[in-house]
Amino acid sequence: MKKSLIVLVAAVCMFGSGFNAKADVTDKLVMYFPNRFMDLLDIVSLEVGFGPCARVEVRATRVMNFGASWGICAKALKDYNRQYGVCIDNTAWDFGFAFLSSESTERLGTSRDVKPFLYTASGIPLISERVYNFYEGSRDYWEIGVDAALLVDFHCAIHPVEVADLVTGFFFYDLKGDDFGSKDLED
Repeated sequence: MKKSLIVLVAAVCMFGSGFNAKADVTDKLVMYFPNRFMDLLDIVSLEVGFGPCARVEVRATRVMNFGASWGICAKALKDYNRQYGVCIDNTAWDFGFAFLSSESTERLGTSRDVKPFLYTASGIPLISERVYNFYEGSRDYWEIGVDAALLVDFHCAIHPVEVADLVTGFFFYDLKGDDFGSKDLED
């Protein structure tokens, strides 16, 4: 009885998850474990760099940011929305206290998988900004992280949205729309 119930629940989750033309039943089953592994890797972002920079920041989402930063830093990174590679971050200024912040940051000199951006804003960060786009944005609005730098830069963040993507992925629902299918293997 338990096995029949588990199979029934799995079938309802699979067929109720909104399959599209890109991902049919075979894709969901064959790519299940590789996609869960990628979802697990997506949870954490890491950046390491060096350059004339100074930074101390603690962030519990972009709305609750405490700290300041300044400088130019060349970085190697594994970042939000599967950005892997190198870049140069040029921060003219970045100050944050609670929900108020002021920032002018440009990411340039990027490798192929790293998205360049220019972000300048003051006040409360808005989730509607293009840089925070849920599916393709360069930054995660909801990240929880720390930054520290004095000539050597270190950034580490956890992405709650990616945790939700992993959990829903176990039930065959791709919240972020980033699961691979068999067509992706052919490219």
